[in-house]
Amino acid sequence: MRTIASAAALLILTLAFAACSDREEPAGTDQSPADQTATAATTTAPPTPTATPQPGRELAEQLAASPTFFIYVTGPGDTVALVADTFDGVTGTADAAFEDELRDVNRLGTVSSLPVGYELAVPLRLPAPTSLFQANTMAEALRAGQPGDTMPLLVPSQQLRDGFVGRLALHRVELATGDVGGEGRGFLLTFAVCDRVAVKGGELDREARVDHVAFLAAGGSLVAKLQEAHPDAYLWRAGDHIFGVAILDPASGEPSRVGALLEEAE
Repeated sequence: MRTIASAAALLILTLAFAACSDREEPAGTDQSPADQTATAATTTAPPTPTATPQPGRELAEQLAASPTFFIYVTGPGDTVALVADTFDGVTGTADAAFEDELRDVNRLGTVSSLPVGYELAVPLRLPAPTSLFQANTMAEALRAGQPGDTMPLLVPSQQLRDGFVGRLALHRVELATGDVGGEGRGFLLTFAVCDRVAVKGGELDREARVDHVAFLAAGGSLVAKLQEAHPDAYLWRAGDHIFGVAILDPASGEPSRVGALLEEAE
């Protein structure tokens, strides 16, 4: 009896093992770990980014990562020729070669008018060895028009620039030149700190890169825009004009001191 019972038990175990062997393996377990990894990589890989930036903000921001360019945000009535004349650094006349360069770097083709808010990369020009940017023609644009209806452009003095050890650069510009009816005159400038001295003795270091924004300076009709974005901006009046400074990097100093070290561009 004991022999028969043992045989029966052995038969049951044999049948159970055969049943387990006949079951299907879970889906996917026939792949090796290497194959599974390759499959996962294939299905989750992100799309390849666009190699060439699109004209406008994307291209302007890429170029202005170097302080040899700054971004200009177009306003009402702006044309390529007008923008070029404002930033060519040559007072009294337009520089056709600079307009061609502006068109080329921004891939503008033959367009003339520019939509409001379009962002352009403007090549840095140094009208004099001590220049930080082409403030002369920017100031000229704000002075153009009827006598008395002008707006002074404030720029960092040499003392303020020395406080940044030569690493201060213009990064972004908005201008209201009064060319369109009802438009007041004003400016909004963004200054950034570079990773090294960007301009020395009138020479540009093309390997320098913008590191972070230091402060913004505004005047006239664009002070309201500065204050809207930075409610704690420091404001003051000089004659008939209002100006403002917003500090983004505390290392720049107190806003009242930065404001006091801005001077009128000639």
